[in-house]
Amino acid sequence: MSTVLLGRNRFVECGSILAYKGVPLLSVAFDPLRLELATPEGLPSGRAVHVDPKGKSPEDRVRVVATPHSFAIFWGEDALAVATLLEAGTVHVKLDLRPLGINIYDDADGLHIGQNTFSGNVVSRSAVAISLAD
Repeated sequence: MSTVLLGRNRFVECGSILAYKGVPLLSVAFDPLRLELATPEGLPSGRAVHVDPKGKSPEDRVRVVATPHSFAIFWGEDALAVATLLEAGTVHVKLDLRPLGINIYDDADGLHIGQNTFSGNVVSRSAVAISLAD
């Protein structure tokens, strides 16, 4: 069973953690450990990011660091998403999309999306755990 811990929430067997207008924004793969991140095009900041098994963009700004037990996506020197394998089937994710102009991040209080804070939730067996702007 795959479990993602993010912002004091638990996502169990979910296809994507976040989606925007039906398109996956953040997904976690377990074997090998990796994150997929695809922010919307046309952001006011002009900082769209795309990281998947085929590659990353923009090449000059996005950096990916991968080891067998961790996977991180950076915008320059700012960590956008960091996944750490805690044990087989359990990954802890830190997320901060504010450097891209997107008000989504996690901290000790929970997962912040805009003015909303999600904490202490369990989402199980969902294709998309949190869907934004349907």
